[in-house]
Amino acid sequence: MKLIAIDNGQGCVQPCAQAVAESKYQPLSRPLFVYVNAAAAARPEVKAFMRFYLAPDNAKYVTKVGYVPLPNSSLVAQASRFEKGVTGSALGGHGAVVGVSLYSFDEKEMDRIRSQLAQ
Repeated sequence: MKLIAIDNGQGCVQPCAQAVAESKYQPLSRPLFVYVNAAAAARPEVKAFMRFYLAPDNAKYVTKVGYVPLPNSSLVAQASRFEKGVTGSALGGHGAVVGVSLYSFDEKEMDRIRSQLAQ
């Protein structure tokens, strides 16, 4: 696979972690979602995996395999959703949404995005 620059209307942007984190490499970058249904979430091994997956201290593993980790505030917000048993998309089932940043997954920003999507 060959890395390419994209121009989403504001000049060419090279693919890099910073461009992804700043939502400048869109629409070719996007969040990776993990969905766990309520029955699976009750299983101890699934619960342990999700806690590991969402722990800010483990973001180093995400970087190691070539992905860009969510900011700590977003990881904490998503871990809270999991612990509360909230299921479904953080974006309210709207599928792919261009313009969503890695910072879109903290509680305050998710509420703002969901209200915009509802219009």
